[in-house]
Amino acid sequence: MGCNTVTFSFGGAAFATKSSEDSPLDAGNPSGAAPGASSVGTARQGSRTGRNNSDSMPSKAAMRRLVLALLLLAALGCGGAANEHQSPSVGSLAERTTSTSQSSRTAAIYASVVRQLVTKDHTFGGGDPGFKVVYIVDGVMKGAEALDGSGAKGPDEPFNTAVKAQMHAALTDLPPLRFVTRWGSVVVGTAGGTSPGYVKNKGVLLSLGPIRGKGNRVEVGNNLFITGLAGQWLTYVVEKRDGVWKVTGTTGPVAIS
Repeated sequence: MGCNTVTFSFGGAAFATKSSEDSPLDAGNPSGAAPGASSVGTARQGSRTGRNNSDSMPSKAAMRRLVLALLLLAALGCGGAANEHQSPSVGSLAERTTSTSQSSRTAAIYASVVRQLVTKDHTFGGGDPGFKVVYIVDGVMKGAEALDGSGAKGPDEPFNTAVKAQMHAALTDLPPLRFVTRWGSVVVGTAGGTSPGYVKNKGVLLSLGPIRGKGNRVEVGNNLFITGLAGQWLTYVVEKRDGVWKVTGTTGPVAIS
C-alpha cells in the first residue's frame, strides 16, 4: 500500500514495524528478520565481555511509549494515502447519482408532454388521428411554441441517451418513437397545395422546448405538426402529483392551424 518499514534503535535494541497490511509477517519468523538475526524486541549482546542483556534493555514504560509512537506513525503514514484514493470515488458516485436523477426527471416530464400531444391534443378532437409513428426532434428547441417558425430550426441542445431510453420505456403503448436530427427531415411534399407539406409515413412531428421551472411545477413549450393545415403551438404546465408528472393545463398563447 506504499508504506515503508520503519526501524528504530532504542537503548541498544533494534525494533522494526510495518504499517502496511500487504506484507504479513512470516509465521515461522515473526520479526521478518533474516535467518540467524535477533527477533524484534530482543536486545543485542553488549560489546563488552560479561555485560548482561538486561543492562541494554529499555524499561517497560519506555517500551510502551515506543510502541505507541510506532503505531501513531504507521497510522499517519498510510491513513492519509488511503483517504486520497477514496475521496474521488465518493465524489464520482455522487455526481453519477445526481446525473441519473436529473435524466429520469427530464425524461418523465417530456414523456408526459408527448403523451398529451399524441393521445389528446392532436387537433383531431375526439377522433383517432391514425398516427403510425411519432417523430421527435432530437434535442431541446428554444421557441418550440412560437408560431414565427423559430421552432423549425435545429435543436439547441441534444437529448442524452439516458433521457431517450427512458422516454421510449415510458411510452411503449404509443406508436413507435423516432428521434430525428432536423425538423425538416421528415416533412415532405405538399398537402392539397399547402406548404410546407406533411409528415411522412402517416406520422406526427413534435418539437420540445426547454423545461422551465423547478420543484413539482414546470412549463414546457412545444409544437405539433402533421400538415400545413394541421399544427399546434403552445406551452404546457406540467406538475408532479402523487409521484407522477402530468400535463395539467396551458399558459400563454395557443395557436392551431
